[in-house]
Amino acid sequence: RHDRARPAHPLARAGLHRGTFLFSSTSDDFFARRSAFIRKLSGFDCVLVDGLHTAEQAFRDVVNALEVLRPQGLIVMHDCNPRSETAALPSLDDASERADFAGTWNGDVWKAVVKLRTRRDLTVSVLDCDHGLGVVRRGEPSDPLEMSEGALSAMTYADLDGARETLLELVPQDEFARLIAVSP
Repeated sequence: RHDRARPAHPLARAGLHRGTFLFSSTSDDFFARRSAFIRKLSGFDCVLVDGLHTAEQAFRDVVNALEVLRPQGLIVMHDCNPRSETAALPSLDDASERADFAGTWNGDVWKAVVKLRTRRDLTVSVLDCDHGLGVVRRGEPSDPLEMSEGALSAMTYADLDGARETLLELVPQDEFARLIAVSP
């Protein structure tokens, strides 16, 4: 008989839709252990990077995400545009010990953005909203940065603050639709 309601799918009971998956693990563990699952899906259309808030981990997460991203996919990075030196410190412990700590900590993710902007196979921009939302796509950049690994490592918040628009390819938030549009 079909007069009984079917039980809700586990994803629906959790408030999610088919095609939405949640994993509780580090990103490194996810990419190392879920390759068969990712291949089964034929990759991802969009990946959000918002993890440890360190330049090294954010960069590694983007590189790993590029391996599983569909050709027209995009990566969104959070915390790319810190508004203060304290918010940009690489350690939450260090930030929280500062007298001017206001509860916001972005880490040094901005350095991962700068490093990604030196690549010739990616377009990278940061939307000037919500602590900076980086948008990374495959493609030839119009204005890549020229910077050595040593120069990048030596960068300080003062360097970012003095050239934020250039270093981050900072764009107004109303450019979001243009950044995520899929080329024909």
